[in-house]
Amino acid sequence: MTEVTGLPESVIPWVLACYGIGMTVGSLIAGPLVDRSIERSALLGISSLGIVLLVLAALAQVPAVAVACVLLLGVAGSLFTTALQVRLLRESGDAPSVSAAMNHAAFNFANALGAILGAVVVDAGLGYRSPALLGAGLTVVGLAIMVFAVVTRRRAQTSSRHQAEAGLPRDSMAS
Repeated sequence: MTEVTGLPESVIPWVLACYGIGMTVGSLIAGPLVDRSIERSALLGISSLGIVLLVLAALAQVPAVAVACVLLLGVAGSLFTTALQVRLLRESGDAPSVSAAMNHAAFNFANALGAILGAVVVDAGLGYRSPALLGAGLTVVGLAIMVFAVVTRRRAQTSSRHQAEAGLPRDSMAS
């Protein structure tokens, strides 16, 4: 924000407040969206993260756009993490506390890894916009994993439904 956008250091706490406001807004909209569709909400959240990071990388020199991107990163991040957490709890069966703890551990690891990778690309001389581009690339990987998980779950549901219609037991290996 200070190097590319040119904002003075004294404004940075307000930029961080915008991120917090975005997270709060994201949390507020996540509930109704997740109630409609957990998977669509997660896909919307991670896709939005990638798009906002690309816009930030392209237009970081425009202060209003950069600050708006920070706010939108908070919104999209909260939407994605809320949907992912709800999806995980839905799938966790008898161990929701363990699943929630592992999810938080994974997010903490991802935050640390993101900071390290961001420092690596900046240290490699790729510039201060490069962490946003790296983040956008990582969201593509996350999106691919999420799509795979959604497709796999839908196939399992369809298979389970077909077995039930045919009167087969749920754990049947019938082809």
